[in-house]
Amino acid sequence: MRRRATPRATAACRPALRKGSAFPDRLEKVGPPRRWAVRWPMAAEDVPRLGALMEKYSSLPMSLADASLVVVGERFGLMRVFTLDLRNFRVYQPRHADSFEIMP
Repeated sequence: MRRRATPRATAACRPALRKGSAFPDRLEKVGPPRRWAVRWPMAAEDVPRLGALMEKYSSLPMSLADASLVVVGERFGLMRVFTLDLRNFRVYQPRHADSFEIMP
């Protein structure tokens, strides 16, 4: 049986491990994890778009985790993204909108 890759939110959680992080306070603003934690399967047809995004934003650079969030947002027409990477996500332009609404 072939396994599908499932992007994880570990990149967004790394800043939470830093001493004095405001991450827990920000997390409380969006509610309990059952309201925002989602797993999604990446499909083979997502791979070209991931590569195109990472190439387009190579000057930032865009990580695979960031590209995965953008691709899933495009696929499902999502407007809100939970990320602590404000600098980069203000630049990314999904196909379905001018920009994402960044949470928290």
